[in-house]
Amino acid sequence: MAWKNKRFKQSVQVRLTVYFLIILLPLVTVSLLSNMQSKRNLEEQFAERTINGMESSLEYIDLIMQGFYDMSTLIATDPYLIRTFEDSAVVPTAADILQFQKASSQISGITSVNKAVKQAAVLHQSSGFLISNRAYRKNDNIQQIPLLQRTVESNGNLVIVRPGEELKDIHAILGDDVDQKSIHLLRLMNFSDPQGKQNIVIVSVSSDYLEKLIEHLLPKGNAEVHLYDSQKRYIAGTGSSPLEAVDLDEDNPNMWIERQELNGERQLLVKTTSASSHWSLVMIQPEAEIFALTRQVQRNTLLTIFISAIVAVCISWFVYSGISSPLTKLILGMKQFRQGQLDTVIEHKRKDEFGFLMDSFNLLTTDQRHLIQGIYEQQLRASQAELRLMQAQINPHFLYNTLDSIYSSAIISGVDDIGEMVYNLSKFMRISLGKGKMDLFTIEETFEHMLYYVKVQQLRFNNNLRVHVFMHPECSQLKLVKLLLQPIVENAIIHGVESKSGKWDIHVNCTLTEEGDVLLEVKDNGVGISPDRLLYIQEQLHQISFQNMPLIVNEGLSFADLFGLRNVKARLKLTYGEEADLWIESLWGQGTSVFIRIPKRLMDKGIKE
Repeated sequence: MAWKNKRFKQSVQVRLTVYFLIILLPLVTVSLLSNMQSKRNLEEQFAERTINGMESSLEYIDLIMQGFYDMSTLIATDPYLIRTFEDSAVVPTAADILQFQKASSQISGITSVNKAVKQAAVLHQSSGFLISNRAYRKNDNIQQIPLLQRTVESNGNLVIVRPGEELKDIHAILGDDVDQKSIHLLRLMNFSDPQGKQNIVIVSVSSDYLEKLIEHLLPKGNAEVHLYDSQKRYIAGTGSSPLEAVDLDEDNPNMWIERQELNGERQLLVKTTSASSHWSLVMIQPEAEIFALTRQVQRNTLLTIFISAIVAVCISWFVYSGISSPLTKLILGMKQFRQGQLDTVIEHKRKDEFGFLMDSFNLLTTDQRHLIQGIYEQQLRASQAELRLMQAQINPHFLYNTLDSIYSSAIISGVDDIGEMVYNLSKFMRISLGKGKMDLFTIEETFEHMLYYVKVQQLRFNNNLRVHVFMHPECSQLKLVKLLLQPIVENAIIHGVESKSGKWDIHVNCTLTEEGDVLLEVKDNGVGISPDRLLYIQEQLHQISFQNMPLIVNEGLSFADLFGLRNVKARLKLTYGEEADLWIESLWGQGTSVFIRIPKRLMDKGIKE
């Protein structure tokens, strides 16, 4: 196993072959699943078509058999026939024989409407005479025939004798020339009168007629169809032998029955049962005939998969041959470059990706020679940047001195409001510009710094602006990056309350959530933000995250729109990471709230590395 793994890692050809085969894997899987699905669909279609046809045929068979039942009932309840056989003596007279002949004609008239009836007869048990639509004959010893005894005991219910059953009794009753493939229906005559004579009506139906009714269901091939009665007994069929062992589940009228071996091969059976008569039809067809087309498709699919695998191996060899030569040149050039030959150049005439790669390698050696000069220029630019930083530090000191001079002049001149405004502005500017870019203040210092700015604005608006501050005691010494609250408070004044008449209230709160996070809130009672504008602001703020911070720093903060909010959220993410967040809520005409949430453990730790 180890040598196989080593071979895989060291041989590009082996890896290419494996990768090509992996690419083929989804195609192979889809093809095999499609074949399986097509087989299931074919099974369902075969069952659906077969069951629909069988149900139609079974309904017609029910009508035919109901006609036979009605015919036997008609003969058994015919008043003339009942009177003829009731009045006949044990030893028929000439007049009785004449009446038997008329009865035979009467029976012929009843049965002539149905071609499937081979014979209809009435057995006069007292005399042993059998009067049928064909003729009449004398039977001896009929009292010893069990079939007749069973018919008498059925109390007028039909007794059905299947083809080939009880042939001895049938021959004794109807004669030796009776068709062995006939179905015989027997019942008592005048069964409504229990005191009447026990004469028996016999109707014989050809099973060939029923077979012709179900033959049209057979598809091409070696399929068979068989008919069973409500007692699950075989009645008729097209096969060479009846299937007595078929399990006809009464709880499932339409059912697949799969037999592993039947007549030497796998067979599929479909069965349907009549809801009225409970007779059943069973279709039997070899599985190979049903799935012949899908098996051909399956063979073609497997052949396609085999050919695709061979082609994948060949393609991997040709691809490997095409890339091995340029790779050899690149490996040789890299060895020379590693040994210190920085002027190494690979000669080639290729125009493809390998040509581009070798050109890039040639450029690499050129860039290496210029590297020393580049490092020197970089150090020079760093020195110049340091000089500009030192020069920029002079400007705040000039600003502080100028503000102090204005404050002194205002106090001397008695303009206390201007003096206080300049004093607060000076304090605010000293804290804002007096330290580095990423300095941290405590939240208590942050609130103090913010209030310098607020006092300047209160003097400007003639004390119409009221600012309410709340800070949880546990929050006072937590570290917060500077200038996070001032831009939000400034937005609340400029965009929120300044456009509204009357007294303006701004609430600045610092609380702890149940999860232990620090929650800063700046809430105003200003004009609020329209729904469209609020949705735009939320979408823009949502785009700012710690992962895309380089894009935000290089491009986003250069936008004039939402500069303050973008700046605050960007510095928040840079300082405390992705867990810190800023969001805004507003109701048009009622006011706006801006929230900053920072995990307390991050504020204890300080600036995120």
